[in-house]
Amino acid sequence: MSNNDVFYLSATPEQQNVELLLLCAGVDALQQQKRGLFDAIEDDDERELAIEAIDDLQEPMVRRLAELRATTLEEHRARARSVCTYIGKNQLNEDANSKYLHERLTAAVLRDLAEETDADATLLSLCRQLDAETREIELNDARVPSQCSADAALAMEDGEFEALLGRWRDTIKEIAALPARTSAGIRTKAAALRQTLMQEVAYRRDEGAPSFEEQADVHELLAMSLSRDLVCDPPIVAVREVAR
Repeated sequence: MSNNDVFYLSATPEQQNVELLLLCAGVDALQQQKRGLFDAIEDDDERELAIEAIDDLQEPMVRRLAELRATTLEEHRARARSVCTYIGKNQLNEDANSKYLHERLTAAVLRDLAEETDADATLLSLCRQLDAETREIELNDARVPSQCSADAALAMEDGEFEALLGRWRDTIKEIAALPARTSAGIRTKAAALRQTLMQEVAYRRDEGAPSFEEQADVHELLAMSLSRDLVCDPPIVAVREVAR
C-alpha cells in the first residue's frame, strides 16, 4: 500500500474515537471479503493473489487499530467484534475450550463484548455491509484500467458488476429506511452517507474538476459537511483516497 492510500494525522480524543470505529468497520469488511473469495475463486493461485491484495489494505489498518486506545464501551465493543471477525469463530471456540485459563478468559471477554445488543444492531450491520460492498466496487474500479494481467483477470464481468451495484443501492435504501436511535448509529449512518457521496460524485468527476468540492452539487456539499460534523471527522483525518 502506498502512502497515498491511507494516512492519519494527529487528532483529538473525540476524532480518535471516530477513527477507531471506522477502522473496525473497515477491518471487518475486508476480513469478510477475504472469506468470500474461497467461494468466489476456485483457482488457488488466483485466490491467493486476491487475498494478498486485501492483506496489503488490511495490515496497516490493523496496526493502527492496535495503536489506538479505546476509552468508551462503544469502542471496546467495536474492537472486540473486529478481533472476533479477524480470528474467526473456529479459533474463538477453540480458545473458549482451551486448557489454558487465560485463553478461556480472553475468549469470554471477546464473546461478551462482541455481542450485538444495542438498538441499532441492524443498522450497524447494514453499514458494515455497505462498507464491504463499496470496497468491492473500489477494488474492481482499480483493476479495470490495470495493465497487470493478474489484476485484469480478477476484474468483474459487466453483469457481475451491475449485480454488485444493485446490491449496493439496495443496502443504501435499507439504511435510509432505518432510524438511528443511538449515538453510534447516528455516527455510523453519517459515515455511510459520506462514503456514498464520495462514491457517487467520484463517478461524475472529469479531468477539469478532480476534487469533490469542485464536482459536487450544492446540496451534496451541505450533506458532506453535515456528515463530517456528525462523525466529528475533518476532511483530512483517516481519509482513504481511491485511485480512479
